[in-house]
Amino acid sequence: MSSIHLFAFLELAALPAGCSCLYLASPNQRWLANALPYRGIRRFGVVLLVASLLALIKRMQPAAAIFVFIISVMLLFILFSYVGALISAKRGR
Repeated sequence: MSSIHLFAFLELAALPAGCSCLYLASPNQRWLANALPYRGIRRFGVVLLVASLLALIKRMQPAAAIFVFIISVMLLFILFSYVGALISAKRGR
């Protein structure tokens, strides 16, 4: 596996995983009955997001990488909120 493919995998896997960790640590999340432990999962989510940003910067120009990173994070958090609303509606909350 070449380094380009490794960075592509890292950015594609770490970005949604990091956003998921931050979302699940929130007390307002709707995926689980209770939020996950705040400190540990939040730190892990931040580490994953930083790794994803560094992988993006490695593959493209820094300004473009930061733009793609910010847009992707916003999109994922919006998507996670809607998925949480659907899960919550199916549970009958």
